[in-house]
Amino acid sequence: MKNHTPGPWKLENGINIRHEKTSLLLAKMIDHLPINGVPQKANGLLIAAAPELLASCLALIAKFEEIEEAEGMDLLTVSLVHEAKIATLDAQGIVEEGYND
Repeated sequence: MKNHTPGPWKLENGINIRHEKTSLLLAKMIDHLPINGVPQKANGLLIAAAPELLASCLALIAKFEEIEEAEGMDLLTVSLVHEAKIATLDAQGIVEEGYND
């Protein structure tokens, strides 16, 4: 699974996640009552922001890779970029053998 419905997405009525321009229903929260103390509206907002979050992470990763090639990076920054790469691969359903090792 490398493709998803492109954003922007929006949370509607605290329950429905729809494409902002086409109103296509993408997901529906089960209920907007708290589950394990977490309000479902908060989960819905996070899900609705997913396309923009993914695009931002991919852009940051690309920029940091440019910086790394040109100037190098400290170990902490390299580690954080690595974690971001893993998260974006997971979000896109891309599994690279040995990447999570």
